[in-house]
Amino acid sequence: MNRIKDVYEIENSEWVTLEVVDNDNVSHFMDVKAIDYEAYENGELIQSCFPYLSIEQREIIISGLTDEMWKTLFR
Repeated sequence: MNRIKDVYEIENSEWVTLEVVDNDNVSHFMDVKAIDYEAYENGELIQSCFPYLSIEQREIIISGLTDEMWKTLFR
């Protein structure tokens, strides 16, 4: 399950803004290429679609866990 709440088109751009909600219901906004988002929605692996996002950003999309949440869970 991904945590993408909404997708906003950026006018005159090949990019979109993803609104991703973490497990504390806090929104994070990430700009990605629209074609990459489409590939992700069609089942491509997140690391292949969004290599320009940080590992932490990709994890929020996948699980809703921020880096701080991971540190709290696994210390």
